[in-house]
Amino acid sequence: MSIETLLEAARFLEWQAQQQQRARDAETKGKGVR
Repeated sequence: MSIETLLEAARFLEWQAQQQQRARDAETKGKGVR
C-alpha cells in the first residue's frame, strides 16, 4: 500500500467518524426537544 492510499483511507475514516458524530448529536438534540 502506498502512503497516498493510507492517507486517503485515514481521511475517509475521519469523515465517517464526523458523519456519525453529527448524526448522534442531531439525535440527542431531537430527544432533548421532546
